[in-house]
Amino acid sequence: MPLTGDHFLIHRGDGFLEDVEKILSYTPNGRQTALFSATFPPAVDRIAREVTVDAERVYVAWTAPEEYTLMALDHEGNDVWHRNLGPFVSQHSGGTSPIIYQDMVILGNEQGDEDANGISFLAAFDRRTGEPRWQRA
Repeated sequence: MPLTGDHFLIHRGDGFLEDVEKILSYTPNGRQTALFSATFPPAVDRIAREVTVDAERVYVAWTAPEEYTLMALDHEGNDVWHRNLGPFVSQHSGGTSPIIYQDMVILGNEQGDEDANGISFLAAFDRRTGEPRWQRA
């Protein structure tokens, strides 16, 4: 679990959740956190939800074959903004969590089948408005 400046990477967080929580308690609030886990038991899910929340909004992403959705909600559950990232082409559902970094929300879009027009990319959106900032293939 590297911690470099304001970046924190959790890889395989499901194996040592107590250690991850302790380390997170010592990291700065403005950090960039990325979580990768092979499984998502309730405790890992809770950590993932905590790192995709800021003082004003909750950021969520989910997939369905017809739409890959990224949206921001206020803390009362009201829609702030919503982005349709296009269809999600894969034999599995998506499992990527949004990453909050500075004034952006970053989301990976890993499609499972490029032969069926699934286009993978990494994109950043303005945290306040949801407007696209950049996209990389």
